[in-house]
Amino acid sequence: MSSSLSKKTAYLLIALVGIALDQLTKWEILAHFQEGERLNIIPSFFDLTLAYNPGAAFSFLADQGGWQKFFS
Repeated sequence: MSSSLSKKTAYLLIALVGIALDQLTKWEILAHFQEGERLNIIPSFFDLTLAYNPGAAFSFLADQGGWQKFFS
C-alpha cells in the first residue's frame, strides 16, 4: 500500500512541478516579450515566440459565435 502511495505522490509531484514550470515560463514571456517577438534557443530547431490564440487548439472555433464559442 505504501509503495502505491509513494508512486502516486511522485506522479503528483512531477505534475505539480510541470505545471509550476509552465506557469513560470508563461509569466516570464509575458513580462519580457512583445507580441511576435522571437527568441532563438536552438538554431533552426527551437524558438520561443509570443503569440495569442483566441480559440481552442490551433484557433479552432476562434471566429465562431453562439454556442460554439464556449468550446474554444
